[in-house]
Amino acid sequence: MMNLDQKIIDKIKADYLQNLPKDCSIQHIPRQQPLHLFSQNQLDDFESLFNPELIFFINIECENIKTQETFDVTEENLFKIKQSPADFKIESLSFDYTSALIFISFHYQDEIQALLDKNFSKPKINTLYFSLALVASFTFMYLFFSLPQDSGNFLSFVIFGIAFLCMAYLYESLKSLLPKQQKKQKTKNTFYIAQYLATHLHDFADTHFKLDNLERPDELT
Repeated sequence: MMNLDQKIIDKIKADYLQNLPKDCSIQHIPRQQPLHLFSQNQLDDFESLFNPELIFFINIECENIKTQETFDVTEENLFKIKQSPADFKIESLSFDYTSALIFISFHYQDEIQALLDKNFSKPKINTLYFSLALVASFTFMYLFFSLPQDSGNFLSFVIFGIAFLCMAYLYESLKSLLPKQQKKQKTKNTFYIAQYLATHLHDFADTHFKLDNLERPDELT
């Protein structure tokens, strides 16, 4: 049986392709070639990347052949390129990871929540460790204040350090149960899952459309 992760990844891939024309062949758009040498089909594929009804998540980098200036193509400068196609060539087509990440975060909230429920449990206190840390913190703090003055700084430092670590554990355990902290952690986990899904779409689009292998963002750490 296919696991939940793969089902959601396959759904996002299928939705991505379903939004695009079946005869779409942007993988055949030439690089390093003046646009006036493009075939009509290649020009149509190039212009389809700017159709607001289609969501490719693809960045287009062009070069002005005369000035050797490179720039990202947008709807604003597309008209200039179409006016002088002999002056421009495509440097690269690359996946727009940031836009895909934002899109997935907003349009697949139910799927992200399902993965949250599967992979992240609500924080709870380990009663055994919490009890041990509580007893230890009181014990070592008692020893610290009970030490004779001539017992040595090193021993005092060690005892106080252990007591401090125990109290820090108690503090972090209780802090994790606060609603504000839980909301913050859920937001972080949601972002991690959206990154995970966007990375899979990135890999799929790279392969399907033979996109250029540019330096990728640090999606997951």
